[in-house]
This record gives sequence, C-alpha cells and structure tokens, in this order.
Amino acid sequence: MYKDSQLIHKFFLIGMVIAFIGLIFILIVQISFARLIGGGFTSAWMSLVLLALFAAAFLNAYKMIVTIDEKHLTVGFGLIKKRIALKEITSCKPVKHSWGKWWQCGVRKAKDGSYLYLARGNEGVEIKTKETKCIISTDKGKEICSFLKKPQTKRKVPKT
Repeated sequence: MYKDSQLIHKFFLIGMVIAFIGLIFILIVQISFARLIGGGFTSAWMSLVLLALFAAAFLNAYKMIVTIDEKHLTVGFGLIKKRIALKEITSCKPVKHSWGKWWQCGVRKAKDGSYLYLARGNEGVEIKTKETKCIISTDKGKEICSFLKKPQTKRKVPKT
C-alpha cells in the first residue's frame, strides 16, 4: 500500500485560518453586543452555524490524500474522492501543470472531461484510463508511476 498526503497551497491555508479567526471575532462581538443591549441571540446563532460550516469545510479540504492499495488508486480531499481501479489504468507519467492557470486548490473538471486534483505546486502525475484522464498534483509523480508499473507482487511501500 502507498499513501501520500499534501497540505493545500500555503496562501489558501493562511487565508482560511484568517477567515476562521475573523468569524470567531464576529461571533464574540455579536454575543457581547446582544448581552449589552439585552437583545436576542439570533444573529449570534447564525454566526455560530456559519462558523461550524466553515470549520467542517476547512477540515474536509485542507489536505489531499493519495492512496494505492491492491486494487485501487484513490485521490481526494476529505469526503470528495475519486477511486480508480488499477486494472483500468492505461498509462501513468509525471507531468508539469500550470498552477496559475487554475488559481485554486481542489478538484477541477476540464473542458475535455479530465479531472485535476490540485493541492499545491506545479508538478503532478497524469493517470489515463480508457474513459478519462486524471492529473494529480504531487511532488512524488515518479514514485507513484514506478509504484504503479511494478507487478503487484513486487510492490513495496516507498519510504516517505
């Protein structure tokens, strides 16, 4: 089995943390203001729900995980995953992609039907099947391709 994980690009990670801290600050101000004037906590409850949703989204999307087991290659962020059977993979090669072209982290679908799983960097691996193409951003593209090209009996987990 092979497993690799990457945090999203540092600018998005820092932005998400700043937004989370800002939401906490807004919640504190709303609760303090509601206590001061003796009003209801409706806006504070709405902010608390928004904060909880933001925290769930952050925990779901801050890291991309690539795993290869005996039968499948799985890539994704939290609950959003793509699973490809190893027997369906027709080619695998390390590639360079333009992070500036996409300007985001996460899962993107291109016009040609291919998928890009982008966490950070401009290196990746291109996985082709009979039906689709998938580009995964990783700095370990050569390792993943060599791992996939080995016969199943000779696959050993590379040291990370």
